[in-house]
Amino acid sequence: MRSKKYNMVKKCYDRGWTKRQVGDAVFCKYITAEEYEMITGDTFTTDIEQVEWFYSRDRINNEMVAFCVGKGITEEEYQEITGEPFPGQ
Repeated sequence: MRSKKYNMVKKCYDRGWTKRQVGDAVFCKYITAEEYEMITGDTFTTDIEQVEWFYSRDRINNEMVAFCVGKGITEEEYQEITGEPFPGQ
């Protein structure tokens, strides 16, 4: 079962959205990271600026930031963004 907005995001990507814009759709919970991979053909990755932007606007929580570790940010960047040590340290 695909996310409700999967077809919309896929159509936007086919019409010129960047992979970063599709990544934004993951953070907005329009699609999953797995669906990102189905749409773009690439593994879901992000960068610290993208994560910081969504975190600063309360769009994502510490759990989602932790999910991004190894997908573009480091454990140190997790701590920098959240102000907490990376879980399990």
